[in-house]
Amino acid sequence: MIKRLVRARQRLWAAWMAVQVEFQGRYSLDRLQLLDTYSNSLSIWRLVAILLLTPLPSLAISLLKEALPLNPMDAGVLNNEAFFVRAWLVVAFINGNMLLQMGQAAPRLKLTTVQIVGFALLAAGIAVVFIFLVCALTVFPIPFGLLVVAPPDVIMICIRFVYIAGPRWRADPSLWNEAMRQMSVFYC
Repeated sequence: MIKRLVRARQRLWAAWMAVQVEFQGRYSLDRLQLLDTYSNSLSIWRLVAILLLTPLPSLAISLLKEALPLNPMDAGVLNNEAFFVRAWLVVAFINGNMLLQMGQAAPRLKLTTVQIVGFALLAAGIAVVFIFLVCALTVFPIPFGLLVVAPPDVIMICIRFVYIAGPRWRADPSLWNEAMRQMSVFYC
């Protein structure tokens, strides 16, 4: 019985460590030296520019999505096309950013711009059709709709990613580990 508990604890700990996405306190000396060099060479004006300009793209997207006029919710699901167009654009933007981030964090998994845009738009379209059907069958607008959109969206992104990267994974199995690490970041 004790051995089972010890093995169960070890498996639980191994599973917990497998889903961790940070460095877990193991920073290399090279990375720390690069950070020190960057910190010492950074000018105050560049720092101010980074602090002021970094939030602008997110702010612009937030304002643009709210600029689209919507019909009253009482009009129902069939008379609120703008709501679903807005949802499609927002989910596609999130997908595109996620795929772009994956390519930057793991260069061997990098996709072309056409693939990123295609994945993002297609997965978002399928996810929005899914939420449209759920709204048509239940209530509009559905509370916490982004949580309803997420599963079909993530599934579509994964399917398309495996379809494109599958041949590379068969040629180099170590890419699978990189892909799983990046997907765990995405799932968080």
